[in-house]
Amino acid sequence: MLRKILIPLDGSELSDRILSKTRSLFGEQDDLEYVLMRVIQPFAHPVAERDERAARVDSSPDANELRLRRQSAKRHLARLSEELVASGVKVKSLAPLGQPAAIILKKIEQLKPCLVAMATHGRSGTSRWIRGSVAERVLRACSAPLLLWNPTTERDAKPKKFERILVPLDGSEWAASILTPLVAFAAHDNAEVILLRVDSHPPTQTPAEGDGAVPDGPLEPFRERLSNAGIKVRTLVVRGQPADVILNTLESENIDLCAMSTHGRSGLSRWVFGSVAEKVLRNCHRPLLIQRVVGEPSAQDHEAELAALQEAEDSDA
Repeated sequence: MLRKILIPLDGSELSDRILSKTRSLFGEQDDLEYVLMRVIQPFAHPVAERDERAARVDSSPDANELRLRRQSAKRHLARLSEELVASGVKVKSLAPLGQPAAIILKKIEQLKPCLVAMATHGRSGTSRWIRGSVAERVLRACSAPLLLWNPTTERDAKPKKFERILVPLDGSEWAASILTPLVAFAAHDNAEVILLRVDSHPPTQTPAEGDGAVPDGPLEPFRERLSNAGIKVRTLVVRGQPADVILNTLESENIDLCAMSTHGRSGLSRWVFGSVAEKVLRNCHRPLLIQRVVGEPSAQDHEAELAALQEAEDSDA
């Protein structure tokens, strides 16, 4: 059961829609706390101009602009919080100062949320955020399950529950690590989970159960694991090109959520930017639940990662 959900917001109406999505999914569960956060960037100027302005006194136009932006952000969060509290939701709001990705990652480590939920938007859906500086860096280092949702592609006016969930697996335990956070989603909505394995090898003989069908033995341990947890589950194994099969299955099975794991010290770079997952993420118009699987970094490594993020975002500002 979820205990704390961190929701980074950027102040846009599209970004705010993630609140209705999470509430429709989890409602007002006992002991569930929503943490709303807007990160206030110190400066929004080119580096050279920013350095010159930073040397001014606190009464400078930049300082006044920063104060006004922070006040505006706090009012925005207060309005959203009041609406949530009025409906019985436990909520906390934060408006820290700093570079967005580095601050978001820092708060994830401090707060230990069970889920981070971020709205994505733009013509190209998730691809704009994945390639964008903030979300790309969050994705690459996020230690909590991350829910990405594009509000511009919601088919219904009212956000729907996750009734059918697709989980691409390759038979490995690291890929199946997504099943742990997935249980909360599936159990809450009494959803059906479809475990998908894609066989990209040419067939050695004609399939016995229709074109493209192959044995699903490697998925059986994972099917049994979910079934024992009371989750409705079935397996689907299809022969073909992985990305195409996944995308086609999202449509043919009318999937509400696609869930997958990532791995490696480089975060999503080996998964998202690989040929299969990159194509899935760029063309998937369903919400995505992503779990990063990586060995526990040392405190020194983590500080180095955050410092690198800060430096990279400073250079992008």
